[in-house]
Amino acid sequence: MVNPGQAPGSAKYLGEPRDSSIHIDLIAYTPDTVTALDDVSAQEACSALENGGISWVDVDGIHDAVMVKRVAERFQIHPLSVEDVLNPKGRPKAEYYPKYIYVVLRMVTRDPEDDALDTEQVSLFMGQDFVLTLT
Repeated sequence: MVNPGQAPGSAKYLGEPRDSSIHIDLIAYTPDTVTALDDVSAQEACSALENGGISWVDVDGIHDAVMVKRVAERFQIHPLSVEDVLNPKGRPKAEYYPKYIYVVLRMVTRDPEDDALDTEQVSLFMGQDFVLTLT
């Protein structure tokens, strides 16, 4: 969804304000090893693509549009896909691009304070040597 006057492919967060910091986890697979790292920097997550294996980068914190855009550029994610990631009210869908498949889905979550159920958008990118999830 584009705000009036906003160019298509704009990297602007359109969800409710969040006060939490961004959190990135990484699991890197090679034929001989599996490495799991918790709370890594965007630079560390992106450099995992150069290890010759398959990397799964999980980004929690799409409200930081600058960070999302930086990670997306490294994974060669199309600006229209980035726009969809930054709109947490998007509809579920699947899109096929030359270098990846992009899936938007809803995940059921539970509020720890009142035990209420809710949903959260998950953006899932699958490429030849990576999986990238953003919430």
